[in-house]
Order: sequence, then C-alpha cells, then structure tokens
Amino acid sequence: MSPPRRHVRSSAARTPSVHSKFRLFGALPLFDPNATNEVQVSKHVVPVPGLPRAFAGFRIAQVADLHLFNGVHPAARAALAQLDREQPDLLVLTGDQWDRPCGANSLAAWLRELPAGTEVIAVPGNHDYEAGFTRAEAERVHERGGARLLVNQAAVLRRGRGALAIIGLEDLRSGPADPLGAVAGVDADTPQIWLHHQPAQIDAVSFPSHARAALALGGHTHGGQVRVMGVSPIRPRGAGRYLAGWYRSPIGPYYVSRGVGASGVRIRIGCPPELPVFTLVEG
Repeated sequence: MSPPRRHVRSSAARTPSVHSKFRLFGALPLFDPNATNEVQVSKHVVPVPGLPRAFAGFRIAQVADLHLFNGVHPAARAALAQLDREQPDLLVLTGDQWDRPCGANSLAAWLRELPAGTEVIAVPGNHDYEAGFTRAEAERVHERGGARLLVNQAAVLRRGRGALAIIGLEDLRSGPADPLGAVAGVDADTPQIWLHHQPAQIDAVSFPSHARAALALGGHTHGGQVRVMGVSPIRPRGAGRYLAGWYRSPIGPYYVSRGVGASGVRIRIGCPPELPVFTLVEG
C-alpha cells in the first residue's frame, strides 16, 4: 500500500540565531544551538476508507520521544506552544516519554499544561521501562496527567454512531507484542490507527488479517538526531529500515516522526524536532 496523499508544511517560524553557526562549504548550516528546540509542525492529509462522517476532519497530533529527564526542557515546552496553536482532536504519545525516574514526574506536569480538554493516548517506549518502571507504574504515571497508556490494547473513540479505533502495542524490547489481542473486540468495519514505538517491530511481528491500519505511527529514531549533508550516520537499534517520514508497512501507511526530545548528547544537528498533525478525510 502506498503512503497516503499528504500535504506537508513546516509551520515553525525560525528566528535567526545570535549564536555562531558552523558551516560546510560556507553555505550549509551544520549546527545551530537553537535548532534543537525549534519544533516544526508538519501537516498531513490521510484518506481513510470507510471513515465515519462524524470523524471527517478529525485531527491527530503525534508527540514522539519527549525524553523528559529533569523538568520540562525547551523543546517539550515548544511542543506545548505548537499544540496550543493546533488544537488537535487527539494527541498520541508514541513512546520514550521520559528518560529517568524524575522525568516521569515531569510528564504529568507537561500533560497538565496541554490545552484544556485535550484527549491523550500513549504507548510505552524502551526508555520508559529502562528508567525502572513496570507497566503498571507507567500506566499510573500517565493517568496522573490524564492520559491513557495502551499496551496491546485498543481504545475505541465514538462520535454519534461513528467509531475510530486507536490500537497500541507493547514496546519491541520490553515485552511481547500481541497484535491479535490488541485488535480483539474491534469491529471489522471500524477504521484503525495503530501506535507503537520502535519501527523495526512493524516488520518483526505477525499481524492478523483483520489488522488494517488507515494510519500507523512510530518514533524512536529521532530522524537520526544528527544529519550531515542530509545523511544520518547513526540509526538506533530498533529502527530497522525506517528513519523518518512516510513508508509502506505490512499493515498500511506508516509515518515515523523525528520526535521532540533527544537522548545521549542532547543536541540535534540538521534534524529539527517535529510535531506531525494528521487530518483524516474520507477516502
């Protein structure tokens, strides 16, 4: 299946940096200290076969890889400002919400700063568990901020007689993914949005025949986090054949976000953070 027709626009205004920039051949910006925190909004139109009329124009924002570690860092705060402007119908968090135990406390504070009434659904990432949290503890962290964590589960959103299923998988390295169990109970004619963290998982697990994603969303890669001449020298374990943007996957159109935060050395070079926003249309 081909990636969906899409309209992509970066709407994050850039302010010229007062810092010096290192350049290659005198023209290509390689490092701008401000760029790590400048969250770009990309906008995508996703045709969904059988989309109920009540969900036409439904907008989903994706925040991947917040990597909160000690308070709300500038990029995470910039994402809040963009979410306030965009006012999505649903916010999905696709893993690595925090890096360290203190970051889990920061997540609840970040969630409470979202626009009032924002519905939030999340899936876990490897860092969420590696910080020492069990699944039950991670669920409680999200609940404190008003978010629901899906682990091999589905949440069915309803508008009148219309329904839309949001299906979340367990992290690739942290436990068995169960797509069959996750989609159990979802009516065959209900459009499906699949969420998970590490892209390699989408090729590694066996999906049931009735798992048909109108849209699947992942993160984990940070888009490479560092790119030189548009090429990333590093691709993290769990990325598989994916880095950033649109792909064909075994279950349907698949988008991998560059994410918001950073890990390891907390800078980005040539790979700004991203807030994708997807508008569902009948198709």
